[in-house]
Amino acid sequence: MKPGDRIELLKKLAGKLAERDWGEVNLVLRQFELPWADHSWEPESLYDYALHHLERGNDTALRELFEYLFSGQAAADSSEVDTEGPWTPNRFRLFLSHISGDKRFVAELKGALALFAIDGFVAHEDIEPTKEWVKEIETALETCHALAAILSPPFHSSDWTDQEVGYCIKRRVLLVPVMMGSVPYGFMGRYQGLDARKMEPPEIAAHLFAILVDHLLSSGHMASAIVSYFEDSPSYNETRRRLGLVERTKAWTPELLQRLEGSIERNGQIKDCVIGAGTVPDRIRAIVEQHSKQ
Repeated sequence: MKPGDRIELLKKLAGKLAERDWGEVNLVLRQFELPWADHSWEPESLYDYALHHLERGNDTALRELFEYLFSGQAAADSSEVDTEGPWTPNRFRLFLSHISGDKRFVAELKGALALFAIDGFVAHEDIEPTKEWVKEIETALETCHALAAILSPPFHSSDWTDQEVGYCIKRRVLLVPVMMGSVPYGFMGRYQGLDARKMEPPEIAAHLFAILVDHLLSSGHMASAIVSYFEDSPSYNETRRRLGLVERTKAWTPELLQRLEGSIERNGQIKDCVIGAGTVPDRIRAIVEQHSKQ
């Protein structure tokens, strides 16, 4: 990241953190594995405290913190990383690490994940023939929000899969081992695996969504993706289905709640949608009221 971009990013992050209290600021810094200090360390202000510790963080952690604090907006950086990469805009970015023999199965899983506001990166589908193959994978690994390792028995013998997993472990993004006849090994062993041996892609996608929407490392990105997905509802039936995803969301921010409520007026498929004995706008207002008090 260019020094000027980094300075502006640090100032924005420090200003946003300064709106919180001491305990919450330290909680956020710890969860993003950024430097922090005991409350006895007292600078002139919370802004100075946050700026001092953020300056010692690496670029990846700072970008992830920006996305969490500012509801998924992309941090400015024109020098190192394509912040969009090979992804569908405004969706959760899940890198699907797999061997070539599983590519058909993983392609079906990618399609099933799309129904949960999750864009799965599948190398054989998502890389354009004219682009440098390794560079495109590196970009996807650098910009993904989480990685799912599809652990069929030959997974460990691949030249690429272990490197993909290691890359994301170093970035400290969430890693989900999907056990398809093999169990997590090495550094993957510390992560809770999903036993998917008897599951079809739609069921695996539903379980992955449940993990991603709940986990601290991924819930913020999922919340932003779900709100964007809901805002784009193209029909009454889709509005009702996508409302179910909204009601599973955990990491609400004032900005996301404002967008959710604003979707009533921006999208007629939401505004005029009836569900059960009530309306979708009533359900949205109930969600906003419930989480605005927290």
